Amino acid sequence: MHNDAKGFAAQMTERESGERPSYSSDTAGLLRYLLERVDSEVNSIPDAELEWLANASSQTKMMAGNLGEMLGQVAALVGYEINAGGQRSGGLQPYGLEQLLLHASDTLMTIERMTEISELTEWALRERWKQRVMAARSTSNQKQGGRDNG
Repeated sequence: MHNDAKGFAAQMTERESGERPSYSSDTAGLLRYLLERVDSEVNSIPDAELEWLANASSQTKMMAGNLGEMLGQVAALVGYEINAGGQRSGGLQPYGLEQLLLHASDTLMTIERMTEISELTEWALRERWKQRVMAARSTSNQKQGGRDNG
């Protein structure tokens, strides 16, 4: 998540006062809201759900790859048409290209939020596993210490 202390403080104040979140109502805004909810409750989420959320990174890689390929193809089409004397593709005139780029921007924001959720939950899962291993080692060492003394 972006390091924006002023924005974070404003959002926390809104949440505490019971007002609506200040995020946009698009997919990226919804995911940002859910990220904050997950972040505050990550310790109570079962392992299976954390694993499912952490797996989102594979989906975001695919989304980013598909978007990059599509934008590359559109750029090639526009470049070809400009070299051939002007745009002729009906789907990109007069506002089609603007809508395409706005959609691409929304998709990139969605990918960013999904990646943030995936990274947060993967970190939480690893920390949970690390704590379990450390607890098991501690228990094992205590048992061995008891045997050595007995």
